[in-house]
Amino acid sequence: MRWLVRVILWMSLKGIDRDIFWAACNLATEQISDQDETDYYGGTKHAIAYERVRTILAKNGYDKAHITGAVIHLAIALKYLQSS
Repeated sequence: MRWLVRVILWMSLKGIDRDIFWAACNLATEQISDQDETDYYGGTKHAIAYERVRTILAKNGYDKAHITGAVIHLAIALKYLQSS
C-alpha cells in the first residue's frame, strides 16, 4: 500500500513541491511523536506540527515563497495516519 501512495504522490507533485513534501514528511515524524506528550488533541496538534515543520523548513534554507501549506498539511496528515 505504501508504494502506491508514493507513486501517486510522485505523479501528483512536481518539482519543489515534491522536495518540500519529502522533507516535511521526515520532519513530521518527529513532530508527531513530540505531540503525543502534550495535552492537545485533534486540530490543535496538527496546527502546532504544521507551524513547526514550516518554520524548520524555512530555517533549513527552503524559500518561504515556495513552501506550499497544502503540501505540508498533506505530509503531516499522512504521518498521522501511519502512526495510528
